[in-house]
Amino acid sequence: MRHVIKKQLIELNVNAGLDAFRMQHLISNHYNHKILPAIESIFNEYCREDEVLKLDKLEIDLGEIPVTEMEEIYLSENVVLKFKTKLREKLALVSAGTTVARESKEMNNCRQWIAYMQTGYLPWNTLEINEVWHQQVLETLATDFAIITLLRNLILNNSFARHRIALQYPDAFLTKLVEIITAKNQQQLPDIAAELNTIINVLNKYVKPPMYGRIALIKEIWQQVLFAAANDPGNFSIETFVSKFLQIYTASLPVETFSQKDLLSQVTLLQPALNTLFKEKTPIHFIKNLSTDSDDISQKENIPVIEKEKIFTEDTNEVGINEPEKKIDGNLKNEANNTKEGKISAKIQPSQNKLSVDKETDVHAPLAERIRDKTGEDKINIERTGLTFEQVNDKQSIKSPVKSEATFSGNKSTEEHIGNKPLNELIPDDGIFISHAGIVLSHPFLIHLFGRLHWLHNKKFVDEEKREKAVFLLHYLASGQLNAVEHSLVLYKILCAYPLEMPMPVEVIFTEEELTEATDMLTALILQWSKLQNTSIEGLRDGFLQRKGKLFIKNTEAVVQVETSAIDVLLDYLPWNLSLIKLPWMKEKLRIEWR
Repeated sequence: MRHVIKKQLIELNVNAGLDAFRMQHLISNHYNHKILPAIESIFNEYCREDEVLKLDKLEIDLGEIPVTEMEEIYLSENVVLKFKTKLREKLALVSAGTTVARESKEMNNCRQWIAYMQTGYLPWNTLEINEVWHQQVLETLATDFAIITLLRNLILNNSFARHRIALQYPDAFLTKLVEIITAKNQQQLPDIAAELNTIINVLNKYVKPPMYGRIALIKEIWQQVLFAAANDPGNFSIETFVSKFLQIYTASLPVETFSQKDLLSQVTLLQPALNTLFKEKTPIHFIKNLSTDSDDISQKENIPVIEKEKIFTEDTNEVGINEPEKKIDGNLKNEANNTKEGKISAKIQPSQNKLSVDKETDVHAPLAERIRDKTGEDKINIERTGLTFEQVNDKQSIKSPVKSEATFSGNKSTEEHIGNKPLNELIPDDGIFISHAGIVLSHPFLIHLFGRLHWLHNKKFVDEEKREKAVFLLHYLASGQLNAVEHSLVLYKILCAYPLEMPMPVEVIFTEEELTEATDMLTALILQWSKLQNTSIEGLRDGFLQRKGKLFIKNTEAVVQVETSAIDVLLDYLPWNLSLIKLPWMKEKLRIEWR
């Protein structure tokens, strides 16, 4: 059975005449060879395979140990027996008190998953993530009302978490999740989402520019499904969702018969909903303006974009501008207990600001740029947080798929979109355990690499798409893999000044040229490091880049502590500094502790 100790501290007081350094070495040896096996054996007695026992703190006083005992190669059985007795006594006390939490392994995994979806990184006590782990998450959500209520609140109130779920998981997992939330069969959802994706892409022939950002549209559709299902699970249906989703695009639907036939030929399941919308369509002379590039602004004022305002503002009992910063209470256990008592702490709040369409705005601009507050002020956080449009007729609302908080404008300075929170507010007190911490070795080469790929201008990323690709390219440098789950990208995000809380996809597409440049960079790193010149790229990865590590805050600064190894003596021959990293696009320094 595996047990996890977050932090272990050994306090040893010795006489002044003794060699303290030697005694430290001896106690460390005794701890590893005798004490740890004893701890494991006793922990096995108190905890079953199918449960998790959490202890806040366990302190044991062994009293005085004769120096002769410490000098022995192994601790005597008397000392080990004394330790076991003390440990059992302490465990009995804490088990009867309030400082211990005991729950099923499945529930523990589910709480870890929710925390991961909320933050983008794994809790410190997560052992491993695999198919069994995810299956246990789904099973727990399906059988525990409190935890599924907690998830619904997270989906409704944290748009980062909602997008993260959509981005990180395949259709099969998302379908099962919606089925659990709604307690209904939703097997048609993947096909429906695929057809919606097709329809909107076809509509781009009639409306310019495309009505969505750089996030894959299919994932944008899925996050809409998650929101609608969590908002009113009892009344959620695929038919209603499709109808409301397509109403957002009513003004863009073609009126011409041949265009309608073209659209209908692309789909099967959506044909009834499209036929209904075609019957309610606006006159043809309005639509012509949408696809005529030569129209002037005065002609465009006749385009019926006001119909969209009517759809979005018909009911005011819905969220206004989304707030991705809103987080579910970190004490998941207390939240779950509240829901068991019928209390749901996180609820949707009524919108305070109505949204309307400025008729004098270019209708060929992205929709998010055409939505303005009725006070006349632009919504300054539209690009970061996306828009939440008002309900349509009933409780189910559809959030605009045009923009999302993870979609940045490539036309503006990307520095405006970088998260404003300092790292010491984002990195938890527990720290974050990371893989591939050795990538910090590559920092002097990154400016040249990204520059050769034309991703930089004045040593800053030209847009957020390039910044996102840079994050994944660092993952490729360290692992040789193109795909990555988000919790493995934490350090790469920091090195690229990508907002730590921002959700990411599981892959990006690279050209052969980009991958070749990355490989050439690793070759250059090896050549510059004289002691490694006979090492292969895989040897560099295995020996250094793929080291485990920990990211934490020390004196308000972010620190990466890298796991040590015997071959670290080669770091003495490294021809560049490794103690401090501050790349031109980074707002904060990153300190490195290695050896």
